[in-house]
Amino acid sequence: MGSSNKHQEGQLTTKSDVYSFGVVLLELLTGRRSIDKSRPKSEQSLVHSAKAYSTSSQKLRSILDPKLVSEYSVKGVREGASLALQCVSSNPKDQPQMPVIV
Repeated sequence: MGSSNKHQEGQLTTKSDVYSFGVVLLELLTGRRSIDKSRPKSEQSLVHSAKAYSTSSQKLRSILDPKLVSEYSVKGVREGASLALQCVSSNPKDQPQMPVIV
């Protein structure tokens, strides 16, 4: 069958790996868990929050881990956030391929 990226129920694909990588990268960048039931309903999903804040650099910076921002260049953190958001795109065709990520 090869390494098809076609999604089938319950089957992991290269695209699901890319999405998962994006979630982990968002967790690292924000210091938050992917799902946090202790937050307000609109902020419980990290992916949903990050997408909502991605409309501006200033908004996105507000959800990043302050320790991370002070340790690394703003440009580097912004590039990491951009990559993470591409990985968690709801349209798999907009997600980067793994060689691009590496």
